Amino acid sequence: MTALDPISVPPTQAIRCPRVLLADDNESLRKALSLLLRRAGYEVVEVGDALEFLDFLSTLDRADDDLDLVVTDVWMPNGSGLEMVANLRQLRWKTPVIVMSASHSSETRAEVEAAGAIMLDKPFVLSRLLAEAQRLAPLPPSHGPRLD
Repeated sequence: MTALDPISVPPTQAIRCPRVLLADDNESLRKALSLLLRRAGYEVVEVGDALEFLDFLSTLDRADDDLDLVVTDVWMPNGSGLEMVANLRQLRWKTPVIVMSASHSSETRAEVEAAGAIMLDKPFVLSRLLAEAQRLAPLPPSHGPRLD
């Protein structure tokens, strides 16, 4: 082998950032949470209501491959976040879900937990959302938080 011989290098697989579906009808909150998650290293798809949520899901082949985490508000136009979680589970998608709610009722919490989701009471500390996101959909080691 000489210095000019090609070196056989195995092809590298692209490292994919975890993909988050963020559903909230409050546009300013949705934009702020989206920015937070993107800066942490997540790819974020934003939807403003349950119909947009379902439309996005219909574009996916399989949630386990194309969607790593759902973050949804409980109360949205055209259907609740709990109904969206029920749709996911009925389709046998195991995508982890964080449900945000200002309700604080024990009934809402029980419904969220029965659906196998995590509940964050609004208002919540942003670092708590990031910690739950990292626990449920870990970022690859090479994707640390961006500070720009």
